[in-house]
Amino acid sequence: MPEKNAPTAPDATYTVAVREWGDVHVAAQAARRKAVLAGFPARGQVELAIVATELCTNILRHAGSGELRVRIVDDPERGVGVEAVARDSGRPIHDLPTAMLDGCDDTGPIPPDRLVRHAGLGTGLGAIARMTHTFEHMAFAGGKEIRVVRYVDLHQLGRSRQR
Repeated sequence: MPEKNAPTAPDATYTVAVREWGDVHVAAQAARRKAVLAGFPARGQVELAIVATELCTNILRHAGSGELRVRIVDDPERGVGVEAVARDSGRPIHDLPTAMLDGCDDTGPIPPDRLVRHAGLGTGLGAIARMTHTFEHMAFAGGKEIRVVRYVDLHQLGRSRQR
């Protein structure tokens, strides 16, 4: 019998404390397991694992630590999906629309000479948005939260996007 907070318990939220790089893998596997339980095809399972990886990588790079919560949701209009909520105590995202553009951080384009030191290409938030149906960002005193959902029956991402 799986533990209550195991990623294989379909009705439970699985929370991963993100403190080191190994936690990124744990979060990706948790997201993939929830996607399997929700009935996603293989591509959706892999893309949800990528989403979890990107969210957790951002937590470590920009805040040092945080958490990722993953759960199955059932929306009356959109159906079954997987929700991932990343929360950390890092600085707020200065300019979210700019940060979501490929090749940019939250202050604008990343100069080519800074890419090596930047530890990323500036494509993560945009990729997360492209692989999910909803993307919500909330800043609060002492941190931020990003909530995304991908639905099984809307697996063709051109349909029914909400921002």
